[in-house]
Amino acid sequence: MCSSDLLDAVWSILVKAWTQILSPIQTLQNGARIFFTKGPDNVLIELLEYSYCLKTPLVQFDIESTTLSTNTRTSR
Repeated sequence: MCSSDLLDAVWSILVKAWTQILSPIQTLQNGARIFFTKGPDNVLIELLEYSYCLKTPLVQFDIESTTLSTNTRTSR
């Protein structure tokens, strides 16, 4: 299984600490999970958890040619 319960644990800790949660945990198209909370002085805090089980690596390095290529996937 590729998902993690880390963001759920952070969510629970913040709820127990009476932190103002501004959105539920949402899963984006790229598999990342996200929610927003309010910080000191009304600062908007975004908590984001990337899926660590990607089918295509985000960065690839070719040792033979010493070139670096990045995957430019978007979340749309």
